[in-house]
Amino acid sequence: MSEDINQNIISEALNKPYSRFCLDIITLQNEHQEKTLKGMYVYVKLFEDNLEQLSSAILGLNHVPKKDWKPHNALQAVLISKTPKTLFSAFQQVLHGDHHEGLATCRIAYETLLAVCFIAKYPESQWSIIKAQKGERAFNPSNFLKDNLKVVDEDPFYGFLSYPIHCQKLSVMSDLKVGMERGLILDLGYRYDDKELSIALNNLIAVLYFSSRLFQRIFNDFLHNTRYYLNDLKALEISIKGMPNQFSEFPVLVDKIVSAL
Repeated sequence: MSEDINQNIISEALNKPYSRFCLDIITLQNEHQEKTLKGMYVYVKLFEDNLEQLSSAILGLNHVPKKDWKPHNALQAVLISKTPKTLFSAFQQVLHGDHHEGLATCRIAYETLLAVCFIAKYPESQWSIIKAQKGERAFNPSNFLKDNLKVVDEDPFYGFLSYPIHCQKLSVMSDLKVGMERGLILDLGYRYDDKELSIALNNLIAVLYFSSRLFQRIFNDFLHNTRYYLNDLKALEISIKGMPNQFSEFPVLVDKIVSAL
């Protein structure tokens, strides 16, 4: 009897009309994407072209001999092969107006790249990125650039990319400030915001640049005589240097990182 009641409840729920709310969100996402593709064409073009170049280079590793690889290169290659899909997922979120969610996804790629750097610095501890054993050097992404590579006093990107994950601090403080000025007004965050969009795209392109430079540093020599060789990042670098605030200094930071490996 109980099973029949449950089945009736499920059937009734499934027979309700499509959610107007969810359909409205999809409409807003499509509108946001159309506006972004028109208004941020340079960002979008640079991202798509360089993501394709990186992905082709990664796939090119399948076609080269591995006899000269160091024992830890295989794990590094597998890790870095995960970043294009993650970055494209973040790109899709940003296009649809999910800026903070896109930043959170960028952090996944950024942590993966830091893990690749950790393995280059401490190859004997490569498997600790999966599960650190007792007495083994552990990988700590939040302090890696500061404590291990010693290239910065504080990693500006890791902290920023963590904000959307930890209570969405940036959006919460912004919405609270605006809302309290007019009396507390709540909204669900589905809107086109030039500032948030620019910040998200800046971070996305910066992490893509880091991924490409890291790939160059570790794997380009293996691809030197193939059509998959990754070499043209100048337009991406120029774009980043023209960005505001800490973004413009990111290529310099990446130079320090790859030199420290």
